Amino acid sequence: WNTTQTKNDFNNVVLIQDSALTHAYTHEFNIMWGDTGMTSNATNSKFGPYKPNSGSHNFTIGGKQVELYFSPSDGTDTHIQSSIASATTDLYFGVYTFTENADATALVNRKNAGVYVAGIVDQYSNTSSAYTTLTSGLGSSYFKTYTNANYIYHNKYLIVDPSNTCSDPQVLTGSHNWTSTANTTNDENTLIIHDATIANLYYQAFHKDFYTLGGTLTIPTACG
Repeated sequence: WNTTQTKNDFNNVVLIQDSALTHAYTHEFNIMWGDTGMTSNATNSKFGPYKPNSGSHNFTIGGKQVELYFSPSDGTDTHIQSSIASATTDLYFGVYTFTENADATALVNRKNAGVYVAGIVDQYSNTSSAYTTLTSGLGSSYFKTYTNANYIYHNKYLIVDPSNTCSDPQVLTGSHNWTSTANTTNDENTLIIHDATIANLYYQAFHKDFYTLGGTLTIPTACG
C-alpha cells in the first residue's frame, strides 16, 4: 500500500462484502496472529508451511460461487491449474512473477486444444523455464512482456472464458505469484470468482494492457 503501487504499477483490487468470507479471512489472520484478541501470541502463531488448512474454501455470494485458498496450506497451484484446464473458449493471464513451469505448460496445453490464450508477464520472469515454455508455446503475438525500469506489472490474475457465458466464466486473483515459493512457503491468498460480469471487467483491463504493449486480440465467437 504505497504511492507507486497505487498510481504507477499494474495492480487489481476486489472488494467483496460478505460475512462468511470475512470470517474465513479473519480465521486465517488469527492463525498467524496467534490469538483471537487484540494481543498477538508469538508462541501460538503459525506462518508458512506451519499453518493448518483453514477448511473454508467454497462460498456463495450474490448467487455466485467464490473459492478461497491460502498458501501454502491449500495447494493453491493445483487450483490454478484446474481453472486453466476448465477453459473452453478463451484464457488470459497477467502475472508479475511467473516461474512455475507446470502452469505454463497447462496454458500451452489449452492453446493446443483450441482455446484462445494470451498473456502478460513482468520482465522479472524472463529468465525462468516457464518463460521459455510460454514464449515457444504461445508465440510473440499472444505473449507480451512488460518492461520498465521504474515500474512493475504486479498483477496475479487469470481470466477464464470471458467470451463464453455458456461456459464457466471466472477470475482467479490474489497475492499468489505463480511460483514454487508462493505455493510452498509464502503466506498468500487466492480468490476464484465464478461470474461473467467480473470476467468481462478483467478482460477489458487486460485488453487495454495488451494493446499498450503492442499486441492485438481477436474476440472468440461467443455461445449462441
